[in-house]
Amino acid sequence: MTLKAASAAPPFGGAKTWWMEDPNPASPPEDILPVSSRAESLLARSKGKEALTTSFLRIAGAVEMMHGMDYHLEIFMQLIQGLQQLTWGSKGAHIAERNLGHEAVAYVNRIGQFLRFAKSKWVAGRLSNPLQLIPKISELAIFRDKHGAHRSIDWPLKEDTPHLQQVHAGSMTALGGRLFQPKEPCFSIDPRVMYQKCYRGFQLNMGAKGFWNLFLERDHPVVVNEAYALLEALLK
Repeated sequence: MTLKAASAAPPFGGAKTWWMEDPNPASPPEDILPVSSRAESLLARSKGKEALTTSFLRIAGAVEMMHGMDYHLEIFMQLIQGLQQLTWGSKGAHIAERNLGHEAVAYVNRIGQFLRFAKSKWVAGRLSNPLQLIPKISELAIFRDKHGAHRSIDWPLKEDTPHLQQVHAGSMTALGGRLFQPKEPCFSIDPRVMYQKCYRGFQLNMGAKGFWNLFLERDHPVVVNEAYALLEALLK
């Protein structure tokens, strides 16, 4: 997002304090991809809205969170494409697989950041039930709570039994094993084919509450569209 503080205006004012450029001036919203770029255009096209007049940096920051989600998915998919070619057990495959976890952790931290925005008093004062707009974000934020922001093994809650603490600690690391969900019928045990025909995912065991799954490639379109819907509701 291209932002520049106006020289004669207070540095933390509303939208008029900042110069914003629509990155997609000729495109209708439904044609703009990635969705974070659509959100950037929404921001630029909503300069006169009350929410931007009073709290521009709150919403601009939420758009940056969406950019972060898109970015980490892009790097994640580049790693997946590399793993489709690498021999399993090679040093390159080991490094790429480990880095998948790093990108997933960064991604869920952005999700957690957006959820805190959605739960903020400022948003609650404008939308009656903002969490209804972001069910997938609310669901996946558990990965941030139990592993991403801090590990339950280091900062356990009452429900985090010693066993679950151990499971959570390995869930988004190379120690947690590899989880795949087929995109299409797949009968191969060749890891290179698995990375091509399956979603690479992560799982969190929540004991009596069941299992949570995160598949970035599959879940990301839902996540960013929910985030956009929330911003759109705030800027009506």
